[in-house]
Amino acid sequence: MKLIEDGVQDIDKKDYANALEKLLTAESFATVNGWNDLLWKIKHDIGFLYFYISNYAEALNYFQESFKLTQNVKILISKGAAPLTGIGVLYETEKKYEESLYYMLKSYNLINEPIDEIEFKIKKYTVINIANVYNKLDLPDESLKILKKEKDSIRNIGFDLMWKKVYAESIFKKGEINKALNIVNDIHNELIMGKEEDYRKECYSCIIIFLSEIYAKKDNYDLAIYYSKKGLQNNVDLVDKVELYNNISDFYLKKRDYPKALAYKDSTYQAKDSLNATINRSLFETYKVKFKVFEYQTELTNKKQQQQTERIIFAGAIVFVIFIALFIYKTMKNWVNDKNIKMIITNLKLEKGKKEQILTEENLKAVKHQALLRQEQLKNKIAQKNREIFVKTIYQTDRNNLIRQIINSLNEGDITHYNETVRQMKSFLKTDDAQQDFMRHFESVNSDFLNNLKTKHPKLTARDLRFLSYVYMNLNLKEISSVFNITYDACRARKNRIIKKMGVEKEDISLYEYLLNLQTINISN
Repeated sequence: MKLIEDGVQDIDKKDYANALEKLLTAESFATVNGWNDLLWKIKHDIGFLYFYISNYAEALNYFQESFKLTQNVKILISKGAAPLTGIGVLYETEKKYEESLYYMLKSYNLINEPIDEIEFKIKKYTVINIANVYNKLDLPDESLKILKKEKDSIRNIGFDLMWKKVYAESIFKKGEINKALNIVNDIHNELIMGKEEDYRKECYSCIIIFLSEIYAKKDNYDLAIYYSKKGLQNNVDLVDKVELYNNISDFYLKKRDYPKALAYKDSTYQAKDSLNATINRSLFETYKVKFKVFEYQTELTNKKQQQQTERIIFAGAIVFVIFIALFIYKTMKNWVNDKNIKMIITNLKLEKGKKEQILTEENLKAVKHQALLRQEQLKNKIAQKNREIFVKTIYQTDRNNLIRQIINSLNEGDITHYNETVRQMKSFLKTDDAQQDFMRHFESVNSDFLNNLKTKHPKLTARDLRFLSYVYMNLNLKEISSVFNITYDACRARKNRIIKKMGVEKEDISLYEYLLNLQTINISN
């Protein structure tokens, strides 16, 4: 179907609004006509579109629907590996590596013997991602094992580059730094010379970032900074820009060049802010498209139902005319009585009434669906505001931690020379004001949630409420401990104390899900 091909091409061009409109339209056609052999692929592509604009909830939903469709048709079962890998990539992005590995291995086992080009590509992509997740879990031996096992099946330039990069990461983690450096330098030179021009865009950023990490490991921070800045000059994505700015800040900190470390930390925040704005714009555009396509779907459904009703009425009219003719003929011969005529007319009216009722029910469903879409918009608007608060909070925490590192470093030297510098650095620290600012912004966005929480658990202190606010924003314990400037163990102990105070330690769900339910109940009401 051309709509699908055009939609995928728009995704490659990052024209996500047009891509979504085409793919949702294709989804409607495939659903109405029962084309499951196309529908699973369409939902899979829509899932990755939502992944690219950071709408992970929608992406997960579409991947799950795609997988279910493949499992209902025997010849499509192995194609279910594609959405499973998509789910694995989602969890990897959220740094939930155990869950990611589970879905990746499930995908790998499902497509053990590929039967066509699509399945070969799915398997290659899955193998490389499994190896990458093993590296994130600090299991380089397992990574090397699967890479070597499937090396012969990687017969594609793009996949070959990805294979080499992940292989280099594996041996790097095993301590073979120089060998890894040689491999990455070879890939970098190939990309610079344009030998692999078609794959430069998707590979260049990750190679540059890895190359700078290798030089940093060798304590050659000048080269690490050089390659990071080189990456910034090549029009990389905002996600990569955030990582590159943050790495440069860390490298300058290691060189004790504190002004530049602070300057690049501020650049990191600006890049995150731009990324957040881009995500919000993309989400807004996709919701406009969803409403537009929904109106089209409603119009299509109503038109189809109207056509069916008109056919029934037309057929009924023909039957009625024929019957009247027969009636006249039979009346002349006294073969038919009036009771039978009334019964048939009554049945026709009942049938017409039923069809009109069906049309009314369809319209009610449409109204209900529109209400659900508006509710979803409200939820996402709250999520967007929380994401902005989260970025500002993490930035302020990172900035404070950086300044503390600088102060500690200066304190190790001659105090008489650095007293004034230490005093200035301490003045940059923002604690109580930042905390109050966070709670003020958070309460303005999530007032219903906080009111429900205070009502249900009145014994919670202000610090408890602030801690639970970070949990509600889906921060992990490591991030929360950084915000509170306490150890990981102390943070975990505080969480357990709060859970006990709330009396929810016996609940079957996690603390995050429990807090999320408080907001969900309020929205539904």
